[in-house]
Amino acid sequence: MEDIEFLDNPSQDDWILCVDLSYNHDHWALNYNDWPAWKSAFPDGANVYYAKTKSSKEVVGFCTSSTAKSLDGQDELSSIGCFFVHPDYRSLGIGSKLFESVIRPKREAKKNMTIVAVIDMSAKYDKRHGFDKYCEFEYESYLIPMDTMDLEVLEVESKRYTEGLDKKGIEVLDVSEVLDEKILEFDRKIVKFDRTKYVPTWIRRADNYSKVAVEKSTGDVVGYASLRNGRGEQLMFSPIFADNEVSATSLSKNDPCP
Repeated sequence: MEDIEFLDNPSQDDWILCVDLSYNHDHWALNYNDWPAWKSAFPDGANVYYAKTKSSKEVVGFCTSSTAKSLDGQDELSSIGCFFVHPDYRSLGIGSKLFESVIRPKREAKKNMTIVAVIDMSAKYDKRHGFDKYCEFEYESYLIPMDTMDLEVLEVESKRYTEGLDKKGIEVLDVSEVLDEKILEFDRKIVKFDRTKYVPTWIRRADNYSKVAVEKSTGDVVGYASLRNGRGEQLMFSPIFADNEVSATSLSKNDPCP
């Protein structure tokens, strides 16, 4: 590893190399604007640890992390987001060093951490690093090629669900029509961490498409969805939150496809 240097807090140019690395080898749907957004969205800490060759200045691996405080400010949770190493540079200790750079400070401070991992890697994280607590719900991921979508059918279904919401006294609005605090009030019912900066930063990004479900009589938010634009023209819902299935479905069908 003499030709490898380990860095953090990347420049925008180096972050672009990270995004391209994970997309070119595994089609990860990161975005060039994610890192600038994370820095603004996580006031309690966000970082990208990465490995770069000294000779060619090529990024060969990276690991992202973020920290959020609980709503009462008494606790915090750090999350490991993306962890990727170039296939040609695996089994050299690069990934282990990047991973340790992220978890060591939190482990020494006895802080809680979480990780989202592919099934094949979960046993390794459990055995080697103590990630032995699992969510009670099942996480499912679906990939839908855009050329298989029928936009006419989508428009018909969108109209049908919108009419269904109207009967329930709910309307779907563009995020620009709703105050941040209203959205945050709803978000805090679901996520028990302070996302005062994160939510507006994320859903109001210029490269995201966001909609909000609002109860007409009270103006209260009952759901919101954000469609993000990832590398390689990949679209991903991140997130869809709603207090009922009809609202969630309607939000997903009201987000525009560019």
